[in-house]
Amino acid sequence: MSRNSRRCWSKSIGERGHRVRLYEARPGGPIMRSVFVAGKEVRKSLGHRDKEQAVRQGYELLTALLANEEALDEQSLPLGLLADLYLASPAHQSKKPHTQRAEGQILRRAVEFFGRTRRVDTLSESDVKRYTMARRRGDVGRSVGDRTIGADLEMLLRAIRWAVRERKQNGDRLLKENPLLGCGCRVRRTRSGR
Repeated sequence: MSRNSRRCWSKSIGERGHRVRLYEARPGGPIMRSVFVAGKEVRKSLGHRDKEQAVRQGYELLTALLANEEALDEQSLPLGLLADLYLASPAHQSKKPHTQRAEGQILRRAVEFFGRTRRVDTLSESDVKRYTMARRRGDVGRSVGDRTIGADLEMLLRAIRWAVRERKQNGDRLLKENPLLGCGCRVRRTRSGR
Protein backbone atom coordinates (compact mmCIF):
# COMPACT_ATOMS: atom_id res chain seq x y z
CA MET A 1 0.00 0.00 0.00
CA SER A 2 1.46 3.35 -0.98
CA ARG A 3 1.68 6.27 1.40
CA ASN A 4 -0.84 8.37 -0.60
CA SER A 5 -3.61 5.77 -0.32
CA ARG A 6 -3.44 5.95 3.51
CA ARG A 7 -3.96 9.70 3.76
CA CYS A 8 -7.26 11.15 4.87
CA TRP A 9 -9.00 13.58 2.54
CA SER A 10 -9.87 17.06 3.79
CA LYS A 11 -11.06 20.36 2.34
CA SER A 12 -11.78 23.74 3.90
CA ILE A 13 -14.37 26.06 2.39
CA GLY A 14 -14.72 29.72 3.30
CA GLU A 15 -12.48 32.11 5.17
CA ARG A 16 -11.44 32.70 8.75
CA GLY A 17 -14.50 33.11 10.96
CA HIS A 18 -16.77 31.54 8.34
CA ARG A 19 -15.28 28.20 7.44
CA VAL A 20 -16.66 24.72 6.86
CA ARG A 21 -14.13 21.91 7.07
CA LEU A 22 -14.86 18.61 5.32
CA TYR A 23 -12.70 15.60 6.17
CA GLU A 24 -12.39 11.85 6.49
CA ALA A 25 -11.83 10.73 10.08
CA ARG A 26 -10.12 7.64 8.68
CA PRO A 27 -9.08 6.78 5.10
CA GLY A 28 -12.05 5.61 3.06
CA GLY A 29 -14.48 6.31 5.91
CA PRO A 30 -17.57 8.50 5.83
CA ILE A 31 -16.98 12.20 5.31
CA MET A 32 -17.43 14.49 8.31
CA ARG A 33 -18.06 18.22 8.48
CA SER A 34 -16.89 20.65 11.12
CA VAL A 35 -18.08 24.21 11.62
CA PHE A 36 -17.79 26.70 14.47
CA VAL A 37 -21.11 28.13 15.66
CA ALA A 38 -21.08 30.68 18.50
CA GLY A 39 -17.50 29.73 19.38
CA LYS A 40 -18.18 25.98 19.63
CA GLU A 41 -17.15 23.36 17.12
CA VAL A 42 -20.04 21.33 15.72
CA ARG A 43 -19.04 18.08 14.01
CA LYS A 44 -21.36 15.84 12.07
CA SER A 45 -21.08 12.89 9.73
CA LEU A 46 -22.51 13.52 6.28
CA GLY A 47 -23.37 9.82 6.06
CA HIS A 48 -21.67 9.14 2.73
CA ARG A 49 -18.23 8.94 1.07
CA ASP A 50 -18.88 11.01 -2.06
CA LYS A 51 -16.38 13.90 -2.04
CA GLU A 52 -18.13 15.94 -4.76
CA GLN A 53 -21.45 15.72 -2.94
CA ALA A 54 -19.69 16.65 0.32
CA VAL A 55 -18.22 19.78 -1.30
CA ARG A 56 -21.68 20.78 -2.61
CA GLN A 57 -23.17 20.27 0.86
CA GLY A 58 -20.30 22.26 2.38
CA TYR A 59 -20.99 25.24 0.11
CA GLU A 60 -24.73 25.02 0.89
CA LEU A 61 -23.97 25.02 4.62
CA LEU A 62 -21.57 27.96 4.28
CA THR A 63 -24.18 29.92 2.31
CA ALA A 64 -26.79 29.21 5.00
CA LEU A 65 -24.40 30.26 7.78
CA LEU A 66 -23.57 33.53 6.02
CA ALA A 67 -27.25 34.20 5.31
CA ASN A 68 -28.09 33.64 8.98
CA GLU A 69 -25.38 36.05 10.12
CA GLU A 70 -26.45 38.68 7.59
CA ALA A 71 -30.06 38.24 8.69
CA LEU A 72 -29.16 38.98 12.30
CA ASP A 73 -27.28 42.09 11.18
CA GLU A 74 -30.30 43.22 9.10
CA GLN A 75 -32.71 42.76 12.05
CA SER A 76 -34.60 39.96 10.28
CA LEU A 77 -34.81 36.45 11.69
CA PRO A 78 -35.19 33.48 9.31
CA LEU A 79 -37.26 30.56 10.61
CA GLY A 80 -34.33 28.15 10.21
CA LEU A 81 -32.10 30.33 12.37
CA LEU A 82 -34.85 30.70 14.98
CA ALA A 83 -35.13 26.91 15.23
CA ASP A 84 -31.33 26.48 15.47
CA LEU A 85 -30.98 29.17 18.14
CA TYR A 86 -33.92 27.89 20.18
CA LEU A 87 -32.71 24.27 20.07
CA ALA A 88 -29.26 25.40 21.27
CA SER A 89 -30.67 27.67 24.01
CA PRO A 90 -30.60 26.89 27.75
CA ALA A 91 -34.41 27.13 27.71
CA HIS A 92 -34.48 24.05 25.47
CA GLN A 93 -31.34 22.28 26.73
CA SER A 94 -32.64 22.22 30.32
CA LYS A 95 -35.51 19.92 29.29
CA LYS A 96 -35.46 16.12 29.42
CA PRO A 97 -33.83 14.37 26.42
CA HIS A 98 -37.15 12.92 25.24
CA THR A 99 -38.76 16.37 25.27
CA GLN A 100 -35.76 17.86 23.45
CA ARG A 101 -36.07 15.25 20.68
CA ALA A 102 -39.82 15.75 20.33
CA GLU A 103 -39.55 19.56 20.21
CA GLY A 104 -36.71 19.30 17.68
CA GLN A 105 -38.81 17.11 15.40
CA ILE A 106 -41.77 19.46 15.59
CA LEU A 107 -39.68 22.56 14.85
CA ARG A 108 -37.88 20.84 11.95
CA ARG A 109 -41.27 19.87 10.48
CA ALA A 110 -42.53 23.46 10.67
CA VAL A 111 -39.27 24.81 9.20
CA GLU A 112 -39.49 22.29 6.37
CA PHE A 113 -43.04 23.42 5.57
CA PHE A 114 -42.46 27.20 5.74
CA GLY A 115 -38.83 27.14 4.50
CA ARG A 116 -35.56 27.86 6.34
CA THR A 117 -35.19 31.31 4.81
CA ARG A 118 -38.76 32.48 5.54
CA ARG A 119 -38.60 35.51 7.83
CA VAL A 120 -40.44 34.91 11.09
CA ASP A 121 -41.96 38.39 11.11
CA THR A 122 -43.81 37.59 7.85
CA LEU A 123 -45.78 34.64 9.31
CA SER A 124 -49.52 35.23 9.41
CA GLU A 125 -52.80 33.57 10.32
CA SER A 126 -53.22 32.30 6.75
CA ASP A 127 -49.83 30.55 7.02
CA VAL A 128 -51.03 28.83 10.19
CA LYS A 129 -54.22 27.71 8.42
CA ARG A 130 -52.22 26.43 5.44
CA TYR A 131 -49.96 24.43 7.81
CA THR A 132 -53.02 23.06 9.64
CA MET A 133 -54.62 21.86 6.40
CA ALA A 134 -51.35 20.35 5.15
CA ARG A 135 -50.85 18.43 8.41
CA ARG A 136 -54.44 17.18 8.35
CA ARG A 137 -54.05 15.93 4.74
CA GLY A 138 -50.66 14.35 5.43
CA ASP A 139 -48.67 16.66 3.14
CA VAL A 140 -46.25 17.33 6.02
CA GLY A 141 -45.44 14.06 7.77
CA ARG A 142 -48.33 11.68 8.23
CA SER A 143 -51.97 12.68 8.52
CA VAL A 144 -52.71 13.72 12.11
CA GLY A 145 -55.57 15.03 14.24
CA ASP A 146 -56.29 18.34 15.91
CA ARG A 147 -54.36 17.72 19.13
CA THR A 148 -51.13 16.96 17.28
CA ILE A 149 -51.56 19.99 15.04
CA GLY A 150 -52.25 22.11 18.11
CA ALA A 151 -49.06 20.79 19.74
CA ASP A 152 -47.08 21.65 16.59
CA LEU A 153 -48.40 25.21 16.57
CA GLU A 154 -47.83 25.61 20.31
CA MET A 155 -44.18 24.56 19.84
CA LEU A 156 -43.73 27.12 17.05
CA LEU A 157 -45.30 29.80 19.26
CA ARG A 158 -43.04 28.78 22.17
CA ALA A 159 -39.94 29.30 20.02
CA ILE A 160 -41.26 32.66 18.78
CA ARG A 161 -42.05 33.82 22.34
CA TRP A 162 -38.52 32.80 23.35
CA ALA A 163 -37.09 34.91 20.49
CA VAL A 164 -39.12 37.93 21.62
CA ARG A 165 -37.59 37.66 25.11
CA GLU A 166 -34.03 36.74 24.03
CA ARG A 167 -31.43 39.43 23.36
CA LYS A 168 -28.48 39.58 20.96
CA GLN A 169 -24.99 40.60 22.09
CA ASN A 170 -25.72 44.25 21.28
CA GLY A 171 -28.80 44.23 23.54
CA ASP A 172 -31.44 44.20 20.79
CA ARG A 173 -34.14 41.57 20.85
CA LEU A 174 -33.93 38.69 18.36
CA LEU A 175 -37.53 39.40 17.34
CA LYS A 176 -39.28 42.70 18.01
CA GLU A 177 -42.80 41.25 18.34
CA ASN A 178 -44.71 38.00 17.99
CA PRO A 179 -46.22 37.98 14.47
CA LEU A 180 -48.76 35.31 15.46
CA LEU A 181 -50.01 37.14 18.56
CA GLY A 182 -53.79 37.25 18.52
CA CYS A 183 -54.15 35.30 15.28
CA GLY A 184 -56.15 32.57 16.97
CA CYS A 185 -53.73 29.71 16.45
CA ARG A 186 -56.08 27.26 18.12
CA VAL A 187 -57.13 24.40 15.89
CA ARG A 188 -60.88 23.92 15.50
CA ARG A 189 -61.99 20.34 15.92
CA THR A 190 -63.88 18.74 13.09
CA ARG A 191 -66.93 16.60 13.74
CA SER A 192 -64.99 13.30 13.54
CA GLY A 193 -62.31 14.65 15.92
CA ARG A 194 -59.73 14.81 13.12
